[in-house]
Formats: sequence, C-alpha cells, structure tokens
Amino acid sequence: MKIFAIRLAAIRKLFQCGPGLPVRATLLALALLGAGHPPAARADGVASPDASRESGSALDTLYEQLAGARDAREAKRIEAAIARNWLRSGSDTADLLLTRAHTALGVDDAALAIELIDRAIVLRPDWTEAYALRGQVFAAIGDDERAVADINQVLLRDGRHFVALQTLAEILERTGIRKGALTLYERALAVNPHLDGVRTAREKLRSAVEGRPL
Repeated sequence: MKIFAIRLAAIRKLFQCGPGLPVRATLLALALLGAGHPPAARADGVASPDASRESGSALDTLYEQLAGARDAREAKRIEAAIARNWLRSGSDTADLLLTRAHTALGVDDAALAIELIDRAIVLRPDWTEAYALRGQVFAAIGDDERAVADINQVLLRDGRHFVALQTLAEILERTGIRKGALTLYERALAVNPHLDGVRTAREKLRSAVEGRPL
C-alpha cells in the first residue's frame, strides 16, 4: 500500500490532478509510469522465453535500424521485420489463433477476436504480441481499463513496442491526460520516427498543451 501511495502521489504531481483522481485515470497514469521497464521475469526470477527473445540482439538491432531509417520506405521494411519477430510465439497453435483473431477483426468481430486471443494467451502467457493485439481491440471498443492493463503487459516486456506506445498515448489523450499522451507520442517517435499520423498528433497535442496556435 505504501508503494502504491507513493506512485499515486507521483501521478498527481505529474498530471496536476487533485486527490479525487478517477480510478480509470489512475490506471492509465500508472501504465504510463510503468512504460519502458525491462523485460518481465517469471515468479521464479527467470526471464520468460518470449521476453528473453524480444530483448535479444536481433530485435535490438532492428529497433536501432528503425530509429535511424532514412525515409518512410526503409522504415516500412524494418517495421515488417519487427512485426515478424513480434508474431512468433514459439507455438504453432498460438500463432494460428492470433492469425484467426486478425481475420475476425477484419470482419469487425471484436468479441471473437478477444476470445481467440484469450486462448492464445492461455497457451503462451508470456507472448507480448498477444497482449498488444488484445489491448488494441479493447481500446477500439472503448474498454480503456482492460486496454491499459494489456498494454502495460506489453511495455513491461518491450518498452520500445511503438504500436503499444501509440495506442496508450491515444487513450491518454482522449481521457484528458494530455501531458502523459504527449510524453508517449514522443517515446513512440523516438523508436519509430516514421509512424503514420503520430507526428501530426504529437504536434497538435503539443500546441494544445503549450497553448500555441497550430
């Protein structure tokens, strides 16, 4: 309880919120403060297989290449390589379930997509991308608390997951936590300077936060 109280005080100071900070906003802000932690470990103290793989040299190299991409075309090529890395769970069945979840989303069946992702997570509870996709689905249907819970799982494992950073920034922005959203947009662009729409969103939000005309 003492640790939570300290973190809550930090949240109120960061976002200039009063003591009546809503539960939803608290959860969102906690997720922001947790973003960028090192890869998660299991209860026995051993890094999870998925977290270890994501923190490996291959993904690190791809992130470094993405940050230094010369143009959008090069960035897209590197993004595709990163996405292939994200989508490997180590379980053919879990991979298939996530593929089917993407198919369900293609026909706007969010409920089925969530069910399929749930099953994938049962099989691979440390699979970062399953949490990332489910968090995006929850965000799309307006379930911000569950979206943030999943996105926080992503960022605990991979603090450079630029899609998760963007998604969380969008949630914070629409719930009125503009400074937090701006911070996360900046983080996302530091990882991937060529994110479609994020630079524009960042500039609009910066103007609103700083009171400058567009």
